[in-house]
Amino acid sequence: MKAVSCHKGFSLVELIIAMAVMAIGIVGAVATQATAKRSGLDASQRSKATYFANDIIERMRLNPTQLDAYQATDYGSSTFSIETEVDCSPTNMCSPDQLALYDQFQWHLLLSGKSVINGKRQVGGLIKPTGCIKNDAGYVTVVVSWLSREGSKDAAADQSNFEKACGDESNKRRQVKIQAHVH
Repeated sequence: MKAVSCHKGFSLVELIIAMAVMAIGIVGAVATQATAKRSGLDASQRSKATYFANDIIERMRLNPTQLDAYQATDYGSSTFSIETEVDCSPTNMCSPDQLALYDQFQWHLLLSGKSVINGKRQVGGLIKPTGCIKNDAGYVTVVVSWLSREGSKDAAADQSNFEKACGDESNKRRQVKIQAHVH
């Protein structure tokens, strides 16, 4: 008589193979999540930089007689300084000169993240930002530079000297450049 096997279930080899397949799937999912998080941060930084560049252009459009006063290459950086802080709130009228100073200070705060605070941390700005503004007879160029977490090619490597001078040379440097005619 032939013995009938009544063992049911998985063998040890089948179990090890199933666990290996599952582990590979989990590692792939974790790697995809990490890539998505990095890409999300890069997109967020680029979006902020574009917003900040448009913000200063709109401020300049509201104060067209002072375009030259906005020219600088160190907004957002630790070397930026402004001689006096001006209050141009709705209840306090300012001259065009004062408004330019106010706009410069506010834009510096935006770039560096000092305008958004979570607890004691500044969380609203870019990673090591630098804002640069050039005016050429009403044709304004605004460049916002920041550092990405990932290195690739320096964003200013093939650009003009003005863009190369905006921010620190690095393979992590990213830039947004917006040009507008302000009159």
